[in-house]
Amino acid sequence: MSYDNYNHEYRRNGLHESAQLYSASNLWTPTEDQKHMLGMEFSTNDGRTFRYCQNGGTALAKNILVQSEAEAAGLVDELQTAYGVSAGEKVFDVLVTTGNGISNGDLVDGYLLVNQGTAATDEGDLYIIKDNKWTTSDTVLQIEIADEGGVRNAIAATSNITILKNRYRDVIVKPTALTAEVVGATTSIVAADYYFWAQTKGPASVLVDASDTIVVGEPAGQPGTAGTAGAIGLVANDGTDPVYGTVMYAAAGADYALIDLNI
Repeated sequence: MSYDNYNHEYRRNGLHESAQLYSASNLWTPTEDQKHMLGMEFSTNDGRTFRYCQNGGTALAKNILVQSEAEAAGLVDELQTAYGVSAGEKVFDVLVTTGNGISNGDLVDGYLLVNQGTAATDEGDLYIIKDNKWTTSDTVLQIEIADEGGVRNAIAATSNITILKNRYRDVIVKPTALTAEVVGATTSIVAADYYFWAQTKGPASVLVDASDTIVVGEPAGQPGTAGTAGAIGLVANDGTDPVYGTVMYAAAGADYALIDLNI
């Protein structure tokens, strides 16, 4: 089984320089309207890679790290009381908690995980969401999945599900204490709700944490003691903080370093 029901409203297949580079895919010019699927990849001939993102409700500075939106509490570990799903279904209703902040269409290319169920059947199953809309206010949510053949194993009414947006939708500046995964670095100023390309691999200009001294040739990532939102710095010696790349040029704190990103 694979995926035969993707949302094809926007281009999905990746781009490589120089195809459409100066029209629909300008790497440094955010746009108010969406042009590609969120998370679509763009690669350049010198080895850099970018991912297509949508900014959240606050403008982003340039050359900073951004992360996915924090998970919505009303969509996490939700018991499906009276809302089981039969095997083979592609469109079905699920039960969630009020106040989750989700609107119709927010979950396109997101994920539905059966995080707790029956080990021999539905537990652990993961599905790609094609679309979503509300059936009843903000408690009963209709989900359409992209998976060929629909639901592989029936989701029991006693199972719990977790729903996450596409990780490139409604991104925010990386806080000093992570609340989700880092997905890339901005290359320009991005207005609230605009679409843009975030760099994920290759040489990139990134803000250095004001309190850190990074070193050429060594790793850089989430600072062990972060003091600057969106900045890269020295990772903790205990290995608990993620590494985002290798230092090519070590700028001083609060300046911009050249980092060989690997996000």
